[in-house]
Amino acid sequence: MANGERKFNARLIIGYKEDENGNIRIVEDEAKAVRDIFELYISGYTYREIIKHLEDNKIKTAKGNLKWRVSNIASILSNEKYCGDMICQKTYTPNFLDHAPKKNNGEIAKYLTVDHHEPIISREVFSYVQFLKEMKKEQRSARNSLYTPISGLIFCNYCKRPLHRIIAHPKTPGERAILTCKEHKGVCHINSSLDYELTLKIVERVVSNRLNKEEINETLVSSLHDFERIKAFTSKLDDSNYELKDNQNKLKTLIKEQVSSPIPLDEFNAKYEELAAQIKKSENELNKVRKDEMNYYQSTINESKLQTYLKGEKILNINVVENCIFKMIAMGTKTIKIILNDGKITEQFFNDHYDDFIRVKPIKADFEKGTRDFVYYEIIRPEDVYGNIENN
Repeated sequence: MANGERKFNARLIIGYKEDENGNIRIVEDEAKAVRDIFELYISGYTYREIIKHLEDNKIKTAKGNLKWRVSNIASILSNEKYCGDMICQKTYTPNFLDHAPKKNNGEIAKYLTVDHHEPIISREVFSYVQFLKEMKKEQRSARNSLYTPISGLIFCNYCKRPLHRIIAHPKTPGERAILTCKEHKGVCHINSSLDYELTLKIVERVVSNRLNKEEINETLVSSLHDFERIKAFTSKLDDSNYELKDNQNKLKTLIKEQVSSPIPLDEFNAKYEELAAQIKKSENELNKVRKDEMNYYQSTINESKLQTYLKGEKILNINVVENCIFKMIAMGTKTIKIILNDGKITEQFFNDHYDDFIRVKPIKADFEKGTRDFVYYEIIRPEDVYGNIENN
């Protein structure tokens, strides 16, 4: 492993095989599937949407199955072997009696061999996908843990907590999905629960009424796959990371030297504060690089999803909904207020003028009725709140 001579088992990975001489070779038709997976992920496809594409095209897994799992996609997208590198000892066996493998979290050494074999995708594309995975994970953790097309958009008027989807009365004739306030049994004094399917129908109606082809600019998702752009971004990200780590290491060295060979305290404090300021600056620059790229990525994906929606593939997802709806406020078990997204409204403005949004006259009030329940809704335009504030 240390000499970089360890081979991987090509039978367990799609896209490669071992020839009669023991050399690792690319299997081109399988490699195309791997490239498709990376490209689809960059294009904003979810794991399940990627699975549908693979299964619709009768593409087999490494074990020859036509049925794909989310874990298969996650494994491929995080496997450094596809960019020609190889990390050995990702797992180890602590007990030789049961041979149970355990993930190596630093208990023993890992070995990275760069350019170990011929790559299927570029190292820049692989790094970019890792960046997207990390950023999307941060976004998901900031949203409701149970993902829906309206995750993070609807919250309780009383405790200001997000509503999440649960199944009420499971495995009974009365089983149904509802959106409920997490805090209604504790902090919140009401049960802000809404029928999920009726709420979704309302959202679909609002989205359909808001969207038309004239409002959307044509944006090609292929711009996300521009190699030179990805290369420039990953290089900038690496530089920012290097600068941050370099300053952090300098600070650690300063502290170690102070312990072994102390200098006057005022001189140490001055050096410490200077390095701490540089670290803060490096952190801000790194965060800006990451945020700018994610904003560009998200805006491109949003317009792509809208185009897909407008072309007749009525797939309601968070990207489409957020372009039309800014927030939804659950006023109780039967009522929601829907704040439209005008492209200018900000979280700060919404929070500062929350009461104005509650009181403003809606442009439309209606209800959606099901077999056992109904949901009343009011639609509010931000411009009406702007106007009220100006008049006052």
